Amino acid sequence: MKRLVFFLLFALLVAAGTRLSMADSINMAEPQEAAGPHKVTVILQERQPDGQVASASHIETIWAMEDFWAAYQDYRLVDMNEETIIFEKKEQH
Repeated sequence: MKRLVFFLLFALLVAAGTRLSMADSINMAEPQEAAGPHKVTVILQERQPDGQVASASHIETIWAMEDFWAAYQDYRLVDMNEETIIFEKKEQH
């Protein structure tokens, strides 16, 4: 009986140690991206009174996300991915 308890305890400790070492290796394998500016193409769309959509685009460097979103508070987010962000001018009522 003592051998069975010892074996089960040993197996439990080995399994837990293996799981911890696997978790550490997974965390170490993930590369960490350096924080820094990010360049995106910003497309600004505005609906004209005649129904046409006018658009203009420019490349912008994002230094701080809070500042970026504040700059476009008068726009509605239409679509975005890592390279492009599309905004539409909010209608003034």
